[in-house]
Amino acid sequence: EIAFGGFGHEVLITICSLMIIGRGLVATGALEPATHLVSRIWTYNQQLGLLSTILICGVISMFINDTPVLVMAMPILLNLAARTGYPASRTLMPVNCAILIGGMSTTIGTSTNLLVVSIAEDLGLRHIGIFDFTDVAIVAALVALPYLWLVGPRLLPAHKPGATASLR
Repeated sequence: EIAFGGFGHEVLITICSLMIIGRGLVATGALEPATHLVSRIWTYNQQLGLLSTILICGVISMFINDTPVLVMAMPILLNLAARTGYPASRTLMPVNCAILIGGMSTTIGTSTNLLVVSIAEDLGLRHIGIFDFTDVAIVAALVALPYLWLVGPRLLPAHKPGATASLR
């Protein structure tokens, strides 16, 4: 009973619902305007495009759980790779890391924080506010984001866009 009781926990249901909503946005094409806007930045300057994508995804993941943000960002990044010729293999990992950093900065940004806050509340521990983790995450972001923008993409392989699309 205890093992299966976790499947009905409100945090797990919330996270699954967000993933369903994110997939729905992708399937309906509702993210196409965002893709068009970001692709304009990418065609103007790829370095500025990467930086803006990292920052936008990181900030969004502070206020929406990071898993659905990644679900929504992946098709945009793959579409950008096809439009601009910039390898998706050099954007996916840095953007994912930025999403994780943004997610860890609030209690609602990542599934782990949601679970910890919920369990702490169930145990009667001190209330954890939405921005209690933000200070530590900002310090991590100040170190990580320049690395993700300037160094990370150069360390990743440059696969051609569409080279693995036939394998999917």
